[in-house]
Amino acid sequence: MSDSIVEQIPSFVSDYSSQYGSYAAQSYAIRNICKQPAIYPLYGDSTQALVFRTYGPWWINMPSYRETKKHFKRWENEFTSRDFIDILYSHLVYQCISVDIYETYNPGSLQVVYAGKEEQDESISWHRVWKFPEP
Repeated sequence: MSDSIVEQIPSFVSDYSSQYGSYAAQSYAIRNICKQPAIYPLYGDSTQALVFRTYGPWWINMPSYRETKKHFKRWENEFTSRDFIDILYSHLVYQCISVDIYETYNPGSLQVVYAGKEEQDESISWHRVWKFPEP
């Protein structure tokens, strides 16, 4: 096993809650996750970013909105989220030194990062690797 550093970008999005762009669009869409970062170190409103549909409060203020319990959940009971994205990488990593996430449009919206490993029985063991600081 080599001690070299391997940098990866996601190779596949296996599941996600929403996207602001339409399904076939490239603007504000999930597919922007699976390519080299194109915005950072710049920031702002860019169509090359992923923006979740629930960005901002506009959707909560719509008459059609109704509270639902169908939120993303992991094994931590105290954590629920309106938006999530599950991504896969091409190569299994046994020792991770860092996870770099570039929030260029709505910095601070990321709440928690999990790393998961698919087991022999196809279940996934999840491990929280980062959580937004509690106030």
